[in-house]
Amino acid sequence: MRNQYTSTFEKDHPCRAQIIRCKADRDAAPMNDYRYPEESGSFTGTLTFRCWHRSKPMLLCFFDADDGRKIKLSVWWQSWGVNYSPSKTLINFADEVFDGSRWHCTYRKKSNRYIRWERAEQLD
Repeated sequence: MRNQYTSTFEKDHPCRAQIIRCKADRDAAPMNDYRYPEESGSFTGTLTFRCWHRSKPMLLCFFDADDGRKIKLSVWWQSWGVNYSPSKTLINFADEVFDGSRWHCTYRKKSNRYIRWERAEQLD
């Protein structure tokens, strides 16, 4: 995966420099090993990598949970509040978070059957 900075913006925002954005890096990442949760719940784990969605203003976050699950959660750009953050957390996962960090995350299944990432608490 990518290790160099590609623009001045990313030099000034090193968290974004870790995010996968090109097809070659996307193809090299083990994204198919990760799944959205099927029901509401929570987990503690490590943020392994992040990837921009190919066509939506969405950031995909891939976690290795302590219990062995490989979990994918998504956050969106929004015109209000904090961009790329879980719905009840004020942490921007594009600009304030590094890969390799540890988290306790809570999510719930909505009535339309999609998973909403609600909370993220960074662990030391």
